[in-house]
Amino acid sequence: MRKELPTGQPVTIDLPELKAGELKFECGMGMIKGTIAVAPRK
Repeated sequence: MRKELPTGQPVTIDLPELKAGELKFECGMGMIKGTIAVAPRK
C-alpha cells in the first residue's frame, strides 16, 4: 500500500480486519518508520 503522509497532518487509511498486535510501516526509502497498535476486538 502506498499513501502520501504529509508532515503534521492526519491521514486516514482504511485497513482490512487485522489480528491484534503491531503492524509496522515505513516510507519507501526506509527512513521514516512507525507502528500501528491493533487492539483485540471485544
